[in-house]
Amino acid sequence: MSWHAFDSTSLHRLLLRHDPAARLRSGMHSIKKITRCASLGCWIAAIAGCDGSGATSTAHTTDPTTGDESTAASSLTEDSTGDATTVPGTTAVTDPSAGTSTSDGPTSEAGTSEVGTSSTTEDSTTASSATTEGTTTEGTTTEDSTTASSTTTEGTTTEGTTEGTTTEGCESELRAVKLARLIDPADGSVLEPAIVIVQNDRVVALATDENEIPCGAEVVDWSSYTGVPGLVDAHTHFIYQTDDEPGTFPWQRSWWLFQNSPETLAELARQAAEKTIKLGVTTAIDKGCGPGDYLIAELRDAIAAGEVTGPRIYTAGYGISGPVPSIDVMKGWIQQNVADGADLIKVWADNCSDDTLTCSSKFTFEQLKAAVDQAHALGRPIAIHAYHADTAKLAIMAGPDSLEHPEGLDTIDFMDMIAMGVTYVPTIDHNRYYKDNLAYFGYDPGKAAEFEAYIALNLATANQAHLAGVDIAMGSDAVFSGFGENTRELEWFIEAGMTPLQALRAATIEGAASIGVEHEVGRVAVGYFADIVAVDGDPLTDVSVLIGDVHGVMKSGVVVP
Repeated sequence: MSWHAFDSTSLHRLLLRHDPAARLRSGMHSIKKITRCASLGCWIAAIAGCDGSGATSTAHTTDPTTGDESTAASSLTEDSTGDATTVPGTTAVTDPSAGTSTSDGPTSEAGTSEVGTSSTTEDSTTASSATTEGTTTEGTTTEDSTTASSTTTEGTTTEGTTEGTTTEGCESELRAVKLARLIDPADGSVLEPAIVIVQNDRVVALATDENEIPCGAEVVDWSSYTGVPGLVDAHTHFIYQTDDEPGTFPWQRSWWLFQNSPETLAELARQAAEKTIKLGVTTAIDKGCGPGDYLIAELRDAIAAGEVTGPRIYTAGYGISGPVPSIDVMKGWIQQNVADGADLIKVWADNCSDDTLTCSSKFTFEQLKAAVDQAHALGRPIAIHAYHADTAKLAIMAGPDSLEHPEGLDTIDFMDMIAMGVTYVPTIDHNRYYKDNLAYFGYDPGKAAEFEAYIALNLATANQAHLAGVDIAMGSDAVFSGFGENTRELEWFIEAGMTPLQALRAATIEGAASIGVEHEVGRVAVGYFADIVAVDGDPLTDVSVLIGDVHGVMKSGVVVP
């Protein structure tokens, strides 16, 4: 958040721990489905160039309640820890009386996310189901030399089409996403056409020939669109919400979290999460929410469990704000944040005024260095909020994983950031958002000129950092009604001198790297989460298609409705 930080000595955890169901999951439901595994034999045959005809398989079944498994060929994937895990599959079942076929997808499983400076694991398995239209309705039955007949499975997604096929004697737990082309932000390479093979929540293969689509795989047909990895918003505040009571303004609230019920905040945060993922943001890093920490943890977990639609969330929980009584006390706060479920640590290193748009430092270098060391000792990345250049210079030398908002830095600072491995999250667009919504935030009309001046300084700093070679990540600093505009930061990156490819990299790989999850987030590659965004146009020539031309979104192998 741009101009506000929590005072840890005055804001206490006064919110009662209400029943999570009443707080967040009220009105929501889990879709629980029985799953069974199918043979990998057809997939192997297909990849080898065979048509899979006559392939038979013994179904590998898993009891979702007990975990007991019966024998048969099953697919194995490697999770980020290197352990092999058996993955349940999807079987299409035809109803002969209705002429329709339905697929029962695997039950969503909430995983435990752990992020750190060196490794991250996350198990979150979800799936979607498809409906087959038979010949008695709108379906089409075709004859080929392989089988007596094959039934086309058709379903709809948000602005897209999901098509699956089931061939007699061949079942598949895989999905295949067809794209006109697929861009890898790591090097700008383009796979054209592209077919992404997905097993549960991970990418297991890339191909260009439709003959390599596994027998029986469910097909997501985005063959007219360009595919990019799911985007990463590296700076959000999902719990910064208000119900817009008449006569009040968002910033008029030292106690804004307490002026709204937990149920209201949870519902508004849920809506913000849904708006965010529909933009193509499949991963969001929530950079602190004060006493609403338990609400963001519940939102994160509900999304992971498939109970709420939204991006994969990594949260800084409560966050650390000065002044601190002592280094030992501050270390204790960090330890408590981790114990409460924080995936990363956030420190507000300076205190900023909503009225004057000025900031002053609240931490010494020794305190910031101790905070960084403590976070890393606990296996957590750390982000430091530092608007003012003087504070930012101290923060850089402390060696955090990311530095949020700073302006007015010089070449030496940028060289230090590169040497220390610090990612810069400039958050330029959020001040544009404030400028465009002065009345909503209760600002005087004359404040527009001050915001303009600050935006110019912020943009100039981003330009200089880019020219120096600093790693830059896209962060919206979305608060309140700012969700739904998360990706407009990309326009500022182009103005700061980035190429469209560099802007795409900032919106994917760099955000993931800032919290140590770049080995599974930020690319469409084997072993990564199956996070894919289909856009209408070429983002390598026009970055605006990433903002306003999103056709479809897949997160963890599931098409977002």
